[in-house]
Amino acid sequence: MSIVLDIVLVLLVIVIVILAAKRGILVTIAEVVAFAVAIFLAAQTAEPIAKVMYTGFFHKTVERKLYENLPANSAALTTADKAKYVIDNMPEFVKKQAEKVGIDVAAVSNQIAKTKLDTSELYKSLESEIVQPIAVAVLKHILYFFLAVIYGIILRIICVAIAKSFKQSESISSADRTIGAIIGIVEGLVVVFLISNLLVYIQPRIENGDMQKAISDSAIVQICDKFDPMEAISMAEAFAEK
Repeated sequence: MSIVLDIVLVLLVIVIVILAAKRGILVTIAEVVAFAVAIFLAAQTAEPIAKVMYTGFFHKTVERKLYENLPANSAALTTADKAKYVIDNMPEFVKKQAEKVGIDVAAVSNQIAKTKLDTSELYKSLESEIVQPIAVAVLKHILYFFLAVIYGIILRIICVAIAKSFKQSESISSADRTIGAIIGIVEGLVVVFLISNLLVYIQPRIENGDMQKAISDSAIVQICDKFDPMEAISMAEAFAEK
């Protein structure tokens, strides 16, 4: 199944390259620029938006739940007890995603041990210092894909409209098609990157075991999951400075 998934992703790139060749260089460049800028904007805005969303929709609920379930002998709680108390009172979607990436009682205990907590209001301190960073990280991961898609659609419409206004020739030349195809490769890789990240995110929620295994064993999906676009941009900037 993993081979089939890899083949599908490769075929998707090929189809995008063919379509890019037919469209020509101007429109293709416009679309690539739109996708690249969309990914950059998504990476830059996912965390701030995640923080706003958490504060607006989850902060008070989580704080209240922690307060209501605070053990009577909170002062005597061990670090492990505090970690279990935190995990039990996290929003369900955060708890599931945390389990997926290995954030368990031991991991939370380790973080609590490193953090200076206000024992007079333990529930508030745990919410702001432990729960909030984990929840924001989960929301950031979810928002990244959706923001990239939304930004991509909006920017594509704008960039393609501008490109078409500059396009004067009625027929596409051989050079135009060739360059368009080359740039289409970049566009195809960007699309596969976004799809792979979505597959990684939804994998724990897929009930079909074969499909789950196909995603985890897919070479292309795993490469995309490990690839950090912001790190690549930083490396490119460092190389350019040399």
